[in-house]
Amino acid sequence: MAWTLLRAASFHSVGPLLGVSPARLRRLVDRVVPAEDATWWDQPGDFVLSIDEHRVRGQDLLIAVALQAPDRRLLAILGDDRLRSLDAWFAQIPADVRARIRAVTVDLKRAYARVVQRWCPHAQVLAAPFPRVQDANRRLDAIRRLEQAESRTSSIPRWPLVKGRVRLTARQQAQLTAVLECWTARG
Repeated sequence: MAWTLLRAASFHSVGPLLGVSPARLRRLVDRVVPAEDATWWDQPGDFVLSIDEHRVRGQDLLIAVALQAPDRRLLAILGDDRLRSLDAWFAQIPADVRARIRAVTVDLKRAYARVVQRWCPHAQVLAAPFPRVQDANRRLDAIRRLEQAESRTSSIPRWPLVKGRVRLTARQQAQLTAVLECWTARG
């Protein structure tokens, strides 16, 4: 159960759900997850990896490396978010296995992409979708707040702007239409 939750959330949010502190959950994961799982590269075919940051106890970050294809599983949890830790993880992979890595999804940290390009120059580096959506929502919210502060006549609703159109309520659809008409009129 912890693995399922940790795929979608941080140690800080999963720990209380399971009744343990984030630090205790991390120690448990460190005991259960081996530092390296060399059996993953014994499979035939190409690989797709993901490199993701997870937050522990406020500002402490660590890197989770997972196999996305041909099957999905956690490969390693690196103890920190330092590039040298990621470099060391790639260094222990044989060159012929690195040649079979076709794609790697990474967070919006360019440094992670550079490490991947250094060790797997042939691999396609893709930005993970969640951080991109999160960044777009943050920027949209900042613009909405600026416009709202300038207009001072009415508030600009947030949910009609970030929610999918098919999931809008009738009221939210009307709000979205009003916002779009206002922006169209401004040119």
